[in-house]
Amino acid sequence: MTDTNSFVCSVLWRQTPVDAVSALIEAFTLPETRISLDETAIAIDSNVFLNLSGKKEYTDALDYLGGQHKCTLVLPGQSLQEFWNNHLNAVKTVTSSLKKKIDEFSDELSAVDDDFGETVPELKRLLGELNERRGHIYSAETSARTLNMIERLKSRAIVPYADRSQLVGLAAHRKITKTPPGFKDDGDGDFYIWADILTGLYTAKKTGSQFKQVALITDDKKEDWSRNGTAHPILAAEVMAILGVPFQTWSLKRFRELVKYSRTATSEVASAAEIKS
Repeated sequence: MTDTNSFVCSVLWRQTPVDAVSALIEAFTLPETRISLDETAIAIDSNVFLNLSGKKEYTDALDYLGGQHKCTLVLPGQSLQEFWNNHLNAVKTVTSSLKKKIDEFSDELSAVDDDFGETVPELKRLLGELNERRGHIYSAETSARTLNMIERLKSRAIVPYADRSQLVGLAAHRKITKTPPGFKDDGDGDFYIWADILTGLYTAKKTGSQFKQVALITDDKKEDWSRNGTAHPILAAEVMAILGVPFQTWSLKRFRELVKYSRTATSEVASAAEIKS
């Protein structure tokens, strides 16, 4: 086991103590933080990959992550795996687009003439056969947006994998004790995402990266990650023990708002400097 894996696992096993009490107090008091995005190490959950690639309203967020963020950016290896596993069910493919049009057509047809009642099931049967053979083919727009997202993030991010051989027993133990994250799920994917994040950031910090807080962008609303936007205090305690900085969780919508605010503040500072000069 490497020094990084050894230390991270020692915290996750509680062989190295965490200050859970202080983290719990902060979760209730919500101390104000003024740490900028440029001083924040950002990690991305798998559900955020899906939304970044599939929704145009998050273009600004992707622009920031892919080219403007000056601090550490982490794409957990487990998140990439889950993105691929779930992507086909979450984005528009050629056949899913056809299905939507057939559904709309059948609704309009039934409102006009009942004599075509046998036509719609036959169309859906043919669509089912097409989906078996070509259901993996994305629409041109989806393919372009997904590829653009992956290429832009690849140029900026680290993609860490924690040593899985050291984590199997740990994942089972934390599930039994309801230690976050992931105890609300059947599998252990969330825990491996968490281990990848901690491993990647600890390695980055050892090699010179500097950051004043860690934020996970996630649209997972289960309480084993956060409650009403406040990170689970045990997760915050583990980040503090391993990295020495506070931890937050942000929804993608919240992150987009922070990006917008950051750009506005930067623009105002630039304008003030121009006036002063």
